[in-house]
Amino acid sequence: MKSDAAASPDAAKLHPADWVVRSGAIEDVLDSLKVRLARRRRRRRAVRGAAALLMVAFITVFWVVPYVRDTDRIITLPGQRQTLTLADGSRVDLNARTTLATDFRHGRRTVRLDRGEAFFVVAQRSGDPFIVETPAGAIRVTGTEFNVRLLGDGPAEVTLMEGTVALEPTDRAPGVPPLTLNPGDRAALAGAATTVRSLGATELGRVMAWRDGRIVFDGESLAEAVARYAEFHGVAIEVAPAVAALRVGGSYPLHDLQEFFRAVESTHGVRVFAHGERRYHVVPEL
Repeated sequence: MKSDAAASPDAAKLHPADWVVRSGAIEDVLDSLKVRLARRRRRRRAVRGAAALLMVAFITVFWVVPYVRDTDRIITLPGQRQTLTLADGSRVDLNARTTLATDFRHGRRTVRLDRGEAFFVVAQRSGDPFIVETPAGAIRVTGTEFNVRLLGDGPAEVTLMEGTVALEPTDRAPGVPPLTLNPGDRAALAGAATTVRSLGATELGRVMAWRDGRIVFDGESLAEAVARYAEFHGVAIEVAPAVAALRVGGSYPLHDLQEFFRAVESTHGVRVFAHGERRYHVVPEL
């Protein structure tokens, strides 16, 4: 049976679009378009969701997992020393109050010494250098033994025991080659002011004494000597100007601050007064 619109004499004269509207077919067309648009939106959401999942998986595999697995931050407390074996087989001894960050992601062999003192025995790996970064510059090695001590906000003191190292100060001018150390050399890494001198066996022994829990003085001032103990133990030690320049010699246990105080009191004519548990004052003996 024909519809009224189709039976009308004017139906044949209608434009196809007008006929669709008058016949009510427009609702079917709109419904069909809505269905198609909904399907497209679902497909787009699915594609975006899959892309987001892939991105999350990529970040997890290539950044999060290596960061958690291959980086670390080690902090030693006052009076504490620690020995670690690193991910590449290298070994590091950390002195008290030392902060070391390690990064072995994607083949890296990089550590950063932000504070304190460390002795490194680096595992040799052909074509894959081991890098120690410090605020004063970088130390690049392939397999060697060396000590690094940060002197407050000043230079990094690098003492080489075995092998070779290349020093790269932070402000090294372009085209200037790294400075190479030989066994027995000690460098104060401080940019353009970097200095190098060769140490004898006795001086090298003094540098390494902390690894055996000792500290050796050979003519340092009393002010310098107590500063080393204050640094190790994390305490404040004030020295009166009248006795600050007295010279100290001998070997003392790092962990026994009171024994050091007793020794200097008996040999240097000074008295040490405690102000609580973390502050001391060294004055002339009355």
